[in-house]
Amino acid sequence: MLIKKKPKSKFGFLASGIFIVAGLAAVIFLGAAVGKETYRKYQIQKEISSLQQEARKVEERNQELRRLIEYCQTDVYKELEAKKKLGLQKEGEKVVIIKPSPESYINEIDNDNLEDQEISNLGKWWKYFFRE
Repeated sequence: MLIKKKPKSKFGFLASGIFIVAGLAAVIFLGAAVGKETYRKYQIQKEISSLQQEARKVEERNQELRRLIEYCQTDVYKELEAKKKLGLQKEGEKVVIIKPSPESYINEIDNDNLEDQEISNLGKWWKYFFRE
């Protein structure tokens, strides 16, 4: 009996089990690497956007401070501060101090007494201990 040999194909190695397993392992390895890099890129983009947002906030704060510095350098601000802190005045200006009248002070005391009279004894103790 004659045994026929199968003709060797050019692609016999490609159809072997070892090549299929090695190819599958390579695809899994490359897929995992691509997934890892994609996730890393996502994390970096997320960090970039948070840093950009923080940079915008810092820039807004810097603009506020620049405006404040500009205002503090004006003559209007300097004049107000000189009047408040140093008690200075311009030539020709007169300082007027308005004191409360004694009647308003008496009315204020009477209002406090009226509030105390309307509160119960327990309420007065509560107010005494808890300073409300």
